[in-house]
Amino acid sequence: MGTLHEHPNKKRIRQAAFVLMYERGIKQTSYTAIAQKAGVGRPLVQRHYPKKDELLVLFISQLVDTCKARLTDFDQETTDPLLRTLHLSQLYLQTVLYDENMQALTLEILSNRDITGAMVRHHFESSFVWVAMQSSDDQQEAYEASIKAIGGIDELLVMQLTDGAAPDAGDLAAQLMAALEAFVANAAYQDTYVYMLGQLLDAQVVKRLAAGALRDVLVPEVAEG
Repeated sequence: MGTLHEHPNKKRIRQAAFVLMYERGIKQTSYTAIAQKAGVGRPLVQRHYPKKDELLVLFISQLVDTCKARLTDFDQETTDPLLRTLHLSQLYLQTVLYDENMQALTLEILSNRDITGAMVRHHFESSFVWVAMQSSDDQQEAYEASIKAIGGIDELLVMQLTDGAAPDAGDLAAQLMAALEAFVANAAYQDTYVYMLGQLLDAQVVKRLAAGALRDVLVPEVAEG
């Protein structure tokens, strides 16, 4: 993510990489293409970001954080950490599923264990804090439980995308939260799942928020203007 004192070239590099990865995927986004789009030399790109995977993790991490900001602006009345996490999961899943580019990039991400692991850590730290708060287990056990739950949803997501089905962000979010409750608090999965389905945000609202969040990440000057 950017900082107040970040060098303009580094910001341009990161932004160029975000757009190219969105349009082409990570494998087809070369250092040369990033440098050309950012208007800098290739050595500078590699000096700032020695691994392209780092840029992809930054892209998805910024997308999660932007979803959180959009959700906070919209959903100020919800204070329950569990429901806030449900709504964030619903919005994030909708964001990565609502167009073909993000579907392809999601499959690419989930095929790379290193990237997936980094994203699980980020999601846990930024989105699933309530797990550690509610659990009587220590932080490591809560983290491991979240990995199991997120891993299960990722597998389901890959299956649905590969089969050409139309994944439902709300349903997947409800399944994720039910799985987390089951792993961490020994709650009844089916009862939790049904409850979560009843607490989802309106699907049309989520689609609008998701489109806005992705636009904020890809075209930040519009969001800042």
